[in-house]
Amino acid sequence: MATSAADLHRLATAIRLRGVRMVAPQGFGYLGQALSAAEQYAAVCGALLRHGTDRVVCSPGHYVVATSAAAETGLIDQTLLASYGQNGSALEAIGTERSPVPDYTCGSLGQGLSAGAGFALADRLQGRPEVRTFAFLSDGELQEGQVWEAATPALAAAGLLRASRGPGLCPERAGDQAAGHCDRAGGDASEAFRLPRRLAGDRLI
Repeated sequence: MATSAADLHRLATAIRLRGVRMVAPQGFGYLGQALSAAEQYAAVCGALLRHGTDRVVCSPGHYVVATSAAAETGLIDQTLLASYGQNGSALEAIGTERSPVPDYTCGSLGQGLSAGAGFALADRLQGRPEVRTFAFLSDGELQEGQVWEAATPALAAAGLLRASRGPGLCPERAGDQAAGHCDRAGGDASEAFRLPRRLAGDRLI
């Protein structure tokens, strides 16, 4: 379990290196996604996720290569990574219902926040307030209308996005399309969506 910013930086580096080692032998794969989303996966899988209790939504299914984070933290067997992209492997090039770790993956972009909000609402209605949902989104898909519909002030006012148990939104910020417009969905993105990346000094909180 990573407990400091230095630990998370080391884990993010390990995720990137492992992603390269997964993709290079196959000659194909979504390597860029593992490189740009390494910090988000390091924070969630390395410090926040309670395996068997919390939920993970991977909205961009082509980010499944970043599942290497789970191997780095012991959530899945590292030997599985050698089968990435091969026929019959659970680690397909694009995430599916067979992908290890994520409870939900999407092919079409823009659906993940809706799924995350649905999980969070269902857990709350069924008396499981301790369950947290982490939704990984790419920055480009924040342009999708469905994302905005899931993040409206009405939804935030209903207590889903601002509730103490999530969903936690983990958007990638590769810089190519991040335009800083998330504040229009109800305030600062890290506050409105409870982005779980707060640091106090050298400690993760």
